[in-house]
Amino acid sequence: MIQLRQICKSFPLGPLQIEVLKAIDLDIAAGEMVAIRGASGGGKSTLLNIIGLLDAPTSGTYRLGGVDVLQADDDHLSRLRNRQIGCVFQQFFLLPHLSALDNVGLPLLYRNLPPAAIRIEAKKMLERVGLGDRGAQLPNQLSGGQQQRVAIARALVGSPKLLIADEPTGSLDSEAAQGIVDLLISLNRAEHVTILIATHDADVAGQCRRQLTLANGLTFSS
Repeated sequence: MIQLRQICKSFPLGPLQIEVLKAIDLDIAAGEMVAIRGASGGGKSTLLNIIGLLDAPTSGTYRLGGVDVLQADDDHLSRLRNRQIGCVFQQFFLLPHLSALDNVGLPLLYRNLPPAAIRIEAKKMLERVGLGDRGAQLPNQLSGGQQQRVAIARALVGSPKLLIADEPTGSLDSEAAQGIVDLLISLNRAEHVTILIATHDADVAGQCRRQLTLANGLTFSS
Protein backbone atom coordinates (compact mmCIF):
# COMPACT_ATOMS: atom_id res chain seq x y z
CA MET A 1 0.00 0.00 0.00
CA ILE A 2 2.80 2.41 0.95
CA GLN A 3 6.07 2.47 -0.95
CA LEU A 4 8.75 5.03 -0.13
CA ARG A 5 12.00 5.14 -2.04
CA GLN A 6 14.99 7.33 -1.17
CA ILE A 7 12.81 9.82 0.73
CA CYS A 8 14.82 12.78 2.02
CA LYS A 9 13.60 15.83 3.89
CA SER A 10 15.61 18.91 4.74
CA PHE A 11 14.65 22.15 6.48
CA PRO A 12 16.47 25.47 6.11
CA LEU A 13 18.18 26.90 9.17
CA GLY A 14 19.79 30.17 8.17
CA PRO A 15 22.31 29.37 5.44
CA LEU A 16 22.25 25.67 6.32
CA GLN A 17 20.00 22.78 5.33
CA ILE A 18 19.18 20.45 8.23
CA GLU A 19 18.59 16.92 6.93
CA VAL A 20 15.87 15.20 8.99
CA LEU A 21 15.17 12.17 6.79
CA LYS A 22 17.95 10.49 4.84
CA ALA A 23 17.13 8.21 1.91
CA ILE A 24 14.23 6.38 3.60
CA ASP A 25 13.07 3.16 1.91
CA LEU A 26 9.89 1.74 3.39
CA ASP A 27 7.14 -0.69 2.33
CA ILE A 28 3.93 -1.14 4.29
CA ALA A 29 1.35 -3.63 3.07
CA ALA A 30 -2.41 -3.11 3.24
CA GLY A 31 -3.83 -4.18 6.59
CA GLU A 32 -0.59 -3.93 8.55
CA MET A 33 -0.33 -2.26 11.97
CA VAL A 34 3.14 -0.77 12.24
CA ALA A 35 4.83 1.19 15.01
CA ILE A 36 7.62 3.64 14.30
CA ARG A 37 9.74 4.24 17.38
CA GLY A 38 12.41 6.78 18.03
CA ALA A 39 13.46 9.66 20.24
CA SER A 40 11.69 13.01 20.13
CA GLY A 41 13.04 15.13 17.31
CA GLY A 42 14.22 12.07 15.41
CA GLY A 43 11.98 12.57 12.39
CA LYS A 44 8.93 10.42 13.24
CA SER A 45 6.42 13.23 12.80
CA THR A 46 8.12 14.43 9.63
CA LEU A 47 7.88 10.95 8.15
CA LEU A 48 4.22 10.60 9.10
CA ASN A 49 3.41 14.03 7.70
CA ILE A 50 4.89 12.97 4.36
CA ILE A 51 3.00 9.67 4.35
CA GLY A 52 -0.20 11.51 5.34
CA LEU A 53 0.26 14.01 2.49
CA LEU A 54 0.55 16.87 4.96
CA ASP A 55 4.08 17.65 3.76
CA ALA A 56 6.23 16.85 0.76
CA PRO A 57 9.73 15.36 0.77
CA THR A 58 12.73 17.21 -0.55
CA SER A 59 13.44 14.28 -2.86
CA GLY A 60 12.48 10.67 -3.44
CA THR A 61 9.36 8.84 -4.60
CA TYR A 62 6.17 7.93 -2.76
CA ARG A 63 3.46 5.61 -4.04
CA LEU A 64 0.19 5.21 -2.15
CA GLY A 65 -1.97 2.39 -3.43
CA GLY A 66 0.01 2.46 -6.66
CA VAL A 67 -0.46 6.21 -7.17
CA ASP A 68 2.65 8.36 -7.52
CA VAL A 69 1.40 11.02 -5.12
CA LEU A 70 4.34 13.35 -5.65
CA GLN A 71 3.22 13.80 -9.26
CA ALA A 72 -0.44 14.40 -8.34
CA ASP A 73 -1.96 17.86 -8.57
CA ASP A 74 -3.47 19.68 -5.59
CA ASP A 75 -7.03 18.56 -6.31
CA HIS A 76 -5.99 14.92 -6.51
CA LEU A 77 -4.03 15.23 -3.27
CA SER A 78 -7.04 16.77 -1.54
CA ARG A 79 -9.22 13.88 -2.64
CA LEU A 80 -6.64 11.35 -1.45
CA ARG A 81 -6.39 13.04 1.95
CA ASN A 82 -10.17 13.15 2.32
CA ARG A 83 -10.96 9.65 1.10
CA GLN A 84 -7.90 7.50 1.68
CA ILE A 85 -6.19 8.81 4.82
CA GLY A 86 -7.26 9.50 8.39
CA CYS A 87 -4.96 11.31 10.83
CA VAL A 88 -4.87 11.27 14.63
CA PHE A 89 -2.49 13.39 16.69
CA GLN A 90 -1.37 13.75 20.30
CA GLN A 91 -3.47 16.91 20.49
CA PHE A 92 -7.06 16.12 19.67
CA PHE A 93 -7.78 19.19 17.49
CA LEU A 94 -11.51 19.01 18.14
CA LEU A 95 -13.50 22.16 17.45
CA PRO A 96 -14.61 23.32 20.92
CA HIS A 97 -17.93 24.82 19.81
CA LEU A 98 -19.08 21.64 18.03
CA SER A 99 -20.57 18.55 19.63
CA ALA A 100 -18.78 15.23 19.44
CA LEU A 101 -21.19 14.15 16.71
CA ASP A 102 -20.57 17.26 14.61
CA ASN A 103 -16.79 16.98 15.08
CA VAL A 104 -16.88 13.43 13.77
CA GLY A 105 -18.97 14.44 10.76
CA LEU A 106 -16.64 17.22 9.60
CA PRO A 107 -14.70 15.23 6.96
CA LEU A 108 -17.95 14.24 5.25
CA LEU A 109 -18.90 17.88 4.68
CA TYR A 110 -16.24 17.99 1.96
CA ARG A 111 -17.99 15.14 0.14
CA ASN A 112 -21.19 17.16 -0.26
CA LEU A 113 -23.29 14.58 1.57
CA PRO A 114 -26.73 15.61 2.90
CA PRO A 115 -26.67 16.68 6.58
CA ALA A 116 -28.91 13.77 7.58
CA ALA A 117 -26.55 11.26 5.98
CA ILE A 118 -23.55 12.86 7.71
CA ARG A 119 -25.22 12.57 11.10
CA ILE A 120 -26.08 8.92 10.49
CA GLU A 121 -22.50 8.03 9.55
CA ALA A 122 -21.05 10.09 12.41
CA LYS A 123 -23.34 8.38 14.92
CA LYS A 124 -22.34 4.94 13.61
CA MET A 125 -18.67 5.78 14.04
CA LEU A 126 -19.18 7.17 17.55
CA GLU A 127 -20.87 3.92 18.45
CA ARG A 128 -17.96 2.02 16.92
CA VAL A 129 -15.51 3.76 19.29
CA GLY A 130 -17.78 3.28 22.30
CA LEU A 131 -19.21 6.80 22.55
CA GLY A 132 -22.64 6.37 21.02
CA ASP A 133 -24.27 8.06 24.00
CA ARG A 134 -21.92 11.08 24.03
CA GLY A 135 -22.70 12.61 20.65
CA ALA A 136 -24.34 15.75 22.04
CA GLN A 137 -21.50 16.63 24.40
CA LEU A 138 -18.90 19.29 23.71
CA PRO A 139 -15.20 18.37 23.83
CA ASN A 140 -14.68 20.05 27.22
CA GLN A 141 -17.36 17.77 28.65
CA LEU A 142 -15.35 14.68 27.73
CA SER A 143 -12.26 13.12 29.31
CA GLY A 144 -8.95 13.08 27.45
CA GLY A 145 -9.40 9.46 26.45
CA GLN A 146 -12.92 10.16 25.21
CA GLN A 147 -11.72 13.15 23.20
CA GLN A 148 -9.10 10.96 21.53
CA ARG A 149 -11.79 8.42 20.69
CA VAL A 150 -13.80 11.21 19.06
CA ALA A 151 -10.68 12.20 17.10
CA ILE A 152 -10.24 8.58 15.96
CA ALA A 153 -13.91 8.40 14.96
CA ARG A 154 -13.47 11.60 12.93
CA ALA A 155 -10.40 10.13 11.22
CA LEU A 156 -12.27 6.95 10.30
CA VAL A 157 -15.74 8.25 9.42
CA GLY A 158 -14.95 8.39 5.71
CA SER A 159 -13.71 4.76 5.68
CA PRO A 160 -10.08 5.55 4.82
CA LYS A 161 -7.68 2.77 3.94
CA LEU A 162 -4.86 4.27 6.01
CA LEU A 163 -4.88 5.64 9.55
CA ILE A 164 -1.86 7.62 10.71
CA ALA A 165 -1.52 8.17 14.45
CA ASP A 166 1.23 10.49 15.71
CA GLU A 167 1.80 9.85 19.45
CA PRO A 168 -1.94 9.16 19.94
CA THR A 169 -1.46 8.19 23.59
CA GLY A 170 1.15 10.81 24.48
CA SER A 171 -1.15 13.08 26.48
CA LEU A 172 -3.16 10.31 28.19
CA ASP A 173 -2.76 8.42 31.45
CA SER A 174 -1.82 4.75 31.23
CA GLU A 175 -5.37 3.42 31.51
CA ALA A 176 -6.76 5.74 28.83
CA ALA A 177 -3.71 5.09 26.65
CA GLN A 178 -4.26 1.34 26.77
CA GLY A 179 -7.90 1.88 25.87
CA ILE A 180 -6.83 3.76 22.73
CA VAL A 181 -4.34 1.05 21.78
CA ASP A 182 -7.00 -1.64 22.29
CA LEU A 183 -9.37 0.35 20.08
CA LEU A 184 -6.79 0.70 17.30
CA ILE A 185 -5.98 -3.02 17.42
CA SER A 186 -9.69 -3.82 17.21
CA LEU A 187 -10.18 -1.50 14.24
CA ASN A 188 -7.17 -2.97 12.47
CA ARG A 189 -8.44 -6.52 12.90
CA ALA A 190 -12.12 -5.87 12.19
CA GLU A 191 -11.90 -3.21 9.48
CA HIS A 192 -8.49 -4.15 8.01
CA VAL A 193 -7.45 -0.50 8.17
CA THR A 194 -3.73 -0.04 7.68
CA ILE A 195 -2.46 1.71 10.82
CA LEU A 196 0.85 3.49 11.24
CA ILE A 197 1.68 4.72 14.76
CA ALA A 198 4.57 6.96 15.72
CA THR A 199 5.41 6.47 19.38
CA HIS A 200 8.28 6.61 21.85
CA ASP A 201 6.35 4.25 24.16
CA ALA A 202 7.77 0.72 24.08
CA ASP A 203 4.55 -0.76 25.49
CA VAL A 204 2.46 0.80 22.71
CA ALA A 205 4.93 -0.26 20.02
CA GLY A 206 5.12 -3.78 21.39
CA GLN A 207 1.44 -4.33 20.73
CA CYS A 208 1.79 -3.61 17.03
CA ARG A 209 2.43 -6.44 14.60
CA ARG A 210 5.59 -4.80 13.29
CA GLN A 211 8.05 -2.30 14.73
CA LEU A 212 10.50 0.02 13.04
CA THR A 213 13.04 2.30 14.67
CA LEU A 214 13.85 5.72 13.24
CA ALA A 215 17.26 6.99 14.28
CA ASN A 216 19.40 9.62 12.62
CA GLY A 217 16.83 9.96 9.87
CA LEU A 218 17.00 6.27 8.87
CA THR A 219 14.58 3.38 9.49
CA PHE A 220 15.68 0.05 10.90
CA SER A 221 13.58 -3.04 11.52
CA SER A 222 13.51 -4.04 15.16
